[in-house]
Amino acid sequence: MIPPLEPLRRVFEALSAAGVEAAIGGSGLLYSLGLTDTVRDWDLTTEAPPEQVKAALGALPWHQAPTGGQTYATECRLNVTPDGADIDLMVRFAIRCEGGVVHFPTVVTGALEGLPVGSPEVWAVAYRLMGRQPKADILNDYVRRQGARSEIRALLAAQPLPEGVRAEVESW
Repeated sequence: MIPPLEPLRRVFEALSAAGVEAAIGGSGLLYSLGLTDTVRDWDLTTEAPPEQVKAALGALPWHQAPTGGQTYATECRLNVTPDGADIDLMVRFAIRCEGGVVHFPTVVTGALEGLPVGSPEVWAVAYRLMGRQPKADILNDYVRRQGARSEIRALLAAQPLPEGVRAEVESW
């Protein structure tokens, strides 16, 4: 089961009209790859400045949400709720770990019914650092089977990853 796509489409249209690139991540990414059949809510990421993102949302209903405590170093998190939807929009998504702050780039690598989807490589690392091991394992297996994109692997390798996560990225 997945939440309706129409509210998500409205958010992408608003962002795109303002020149803001965003991508579906989280369980929506897993769904787009055929790795799950359940999506509780939609997670989006973008690299655009927070004020540009807020302005882009225009009349869509949204509120600023907590970024997630000490684990997350995301610059801004917005909960967008058109038609009662639950869409988390993470602006400059990042996580604190033992080596420092790991920034997760928004890289579009696919589509879900015409909507941009992010990178399985990026989300494999993000899930690992969030402590969501089963989802991280699913995405790591997927990346190993499909092959990692060298440019994304290089972006991740440039981050202050913990040694075990770094070894995982290098093994792709």
